[in-house]
Amino acid sequence: MYPPPAVGQPAYPQVYPPVAQPQSPEQEVAALENYQKQLEAEKAALEDEMGGVKARIEELKAKLK
Repeated sequence: MYPPPAVGQPAYPQVYPPVAQPQSPEQEVAALENYQKQLEAEKAALEDEMGGVKARIEELKAKLK
């Protein structure tokens, strides 16, 4: 078991996000477009997974009848 934190100290160290460098509008547009592509790929993968889950649910329901 871990020892308790010292009195007056947080249980976990404070984590600060890295300081972001200012971006030009062109850099921000490029970064956002890349992020959008990543999200679209994740969405497509999730939709494929949902299709498989729905098909399996229907298959199991058919067996129960």
